Amino acid sequence: QDRARDLDGLDQATAARIADERVILTSRFKARRFANLVDKFRNTSTPTGNLLDDSLLLYCSEIGTGDSHGKRNMPTLLAGRAGGFEPGRIINAGGRRTASLHGAILNRFGFDLNTYGNPAEAPMPGI
Repeated sequence: QDRARDLDGLDQATAARIADERVILTSRFKARRFANLVDKFRNTSTPTGNLLDDSLLLYCSEIGTGDSHGKRNMPTLLAGRAGGFEPGRIINAGGRRTASLHGAILNRFGFDLNTYGNPAEAPMPGI
């Protein structure tokens, strides 16, 4: 059974609250899994340090808000130093689409893109 159908008979405010609670639980689970992956990369030695130093891991929620499934303000995490990335920063995307981040990542790995995605956006500065 589709989990969302159990909300159909509820008033909109209650349904939105329950949907948001479910998104929070799911997001916490996924973030913990990502943290475990980061730890495994950090704890795997390589000749130059650890696997995290030689990698770039990306975690991105598929939605920005629980009830509306908004495509803006989606939380995104990058871990690793590959491509010269600097960890430990918070970057305000300024309303840009995820394609802007993806384009910036590709440019850090040697591509020369002016735009990326559909709809196309310029690569995010400061990445």
